[in-house]
Amino acid sequence: MDKREIRPLGSEELIGALDLIWSVFAEFEAPACSDEGIDEFWSHIDYEYLLHRFGEGVIRFWGAFENGTMVGVCAVRDLDHILFLYVKGDYHRRKIGSLLLKKAMMDCREIDPHLSRVTVHSSVYALPFFQAMGFTPTGGQQEQNGMVFIPMEVSGK
Repeated sequence: MDKREIRPLGSEELIGALDLIWSVFAEFEAPACSDEGIDEFWSHIDYEYLLHRFGEGVIRFWGAFENGTMVGVCAVRDLDHILFLYVKGDYHRRKIGSLLLKKAMMDCREIDPHLSRVTVHSSVYALPFFQAMGFTPTGGQQEQNGMVFIPMEVSGK
């Protein structure tokens, strides 16, 4: 039986998390992006910037591990905005994404019991997942610096 663990990541695990995020993005989302969108995404996973924000507690990361190997990552900014939620393709449809999201939201609610909503800018690819997790669109499909997304939110309660 596989041993699964979902837990907050330490700063020493950040490079591995960003590598996972990039590889999953490249496989599943980049093919539908313009070069500008790919460059924009790359700028969002800048190690030095994220390490600094992580150290300040502004951005928090969680990892999903199967038998000690990181297979998924979730990152939240300011306790209420999902920045990244990526799971390796071989692990899709195993509830890893939903468990990661639930753990991150639960931990954020522990820090801020008054958390009223959580937002995400969902890719078109991830839209069905976020809808299944209770998120609803707050606007139509948008494009910003070449990145296409749907703004969504879910009640934080």
